[in-house]
Amino acid sequence: MDQLLQPQVLGLIILGICILLFLINRLSQATVGFIGCLLMVLTKVASFEDVFSQFSNDIVLLMASAMVVGIAMFNTGVAQILGKYVIRFSSGNEKIFLISICILTGILSMFLPNTALIASFIPIIDSVCKSSTSLKRRDFVLPVALSAMFGGASTLIGTTPQLTANGLLMKLTEKELGMWDLTGPGLLIFLLFLIFLLFMDLRMEKKYG
Repeated sequence: MDQLLQPQVLGLIILGICILLFLINRLSQATVGFIGCLLMVLTKVASFEDVFSQFSNDIVLLMASAMVVGIAMFNTGVAQILGKYVIRFSSGNEKIFLISICILTGILSMFLPNTALIASFIPIIDSVCKSSTSLKRRDFVLPVALSAMFGGASTLIGTTPQLTANGLLMKLTEKELGMWDLTGPGLLIFLLFLIFLLFMDLRMEKKYG
């Protein structure tokens, strides 16, 4: 019994409860996260300061702000307007549309959260594919998602891992990454991915029938 009450074991039990609640999906993710934090404090697995101090961290505030901007782009129709320009520019050409939508996604993902960005562009892809018999939704979703990932890796605020690593770097060495320190290698990888898209046929029906 004493072994079950050890902080390490209690922490794993609480983590398992949170994972189960995430899978059941009866409560919102924010609620489950708060329940997990509260249980950590009540069971004395961690102190109140250790658990809740991170909510005032610059990383959390920055990512929350970026999510607000991303959702605002979707709700106000800005993403749809940009998508219409891409459609007009591509003129129904599959390869041009693919490269154009990937470039736009990659650029925007440098400053906006990837999840909200991809959610904004999926309806645009749907509308284009519905108007054409040769274009399939499944051929564009994965390249757009990968473009968001590579573009997000090109700036400090593009994705959460960079910000987390920057926070650890500041804590351990008192040095920090600049906004554009990752842009060179990030854009190089993104460019190589675009070249790959130009010369490779990603249509699923050719591969799997």
